Amino acid sequence: MDRHSQVTHSARELLIQVLAYLAPDETFTKEECTQHNVNKPSRKMRIKRILGTTSEGPINLIDSFADTLDNMYHVLTGEAHRRNDQFKSDQTITALLVSLGSFLVMLLDWHDLILP
Repeated sequence: MDRHSQVTHSARELLIQVLAYLAPDETFTKEECTQHNVNKPSRKMRIKRILGTTSEGPINLIDSFADTLDNMYHVLTGEAHRRNDQFKSDQTITALLVSLGSFLVMLLDWHDLILP
């Protein structure tokens, strides 16, 4: 019954783990975190580190997708608790996962981790 929220939760977790793997906490200084007013590196800080750029275009693209993924999770969690079958989101979930895969490929490519 809750497959939609479960797959979205897993997709969020995958994105979080990829970002943490490519830009682990220990690569950030305490001063960097203080400068950004955070206790641990933010998602956007990790994306900047992974991409090795301060160019806002790619950074905002990945960060906005992460926001979309969070919002999708909240919507689908609510839908999973509905008591009727009016909401069918298999196609939405499929599109979400395809999009996540595409963004991860772009992120890795920009980080020069994709093998030729």
